[in-house]
Amino acid sequence: MRRYSVVNLSNGSNLFTGHVSMTGRVGDREGSFDIEDSGMGSPDGASGKWQIVAGSASGELAGLKGSGSWTWEKGSQDVAYSLSYEL
Repeated sequence: MRRYSVVNLSNGSNLFTGHVSMTGRVGDREGSFDIEDSGMGSPDGASGKWQIVAGSASGELAGLKGSGSWTWEKGSQDVAYSLSYEL
């Protein structure tokens, strides 16, 4: 599930914040967790910071903590993600 709030600015950029529910694997452990994502976007690119919502991890990922960032540049099909975490 994804839920976002977006503020569109007069210069064509936008500010956003939202929550995303993730299910999958981290290392060799499986489970789910929620991420809070916030950042800024424009026609030339976007970037954001995100963190794992405290207490949201379940399954073998219970207790998961972490944060990261991402960037996207106009013309690229790739998004660069980073995540530092503790289990």
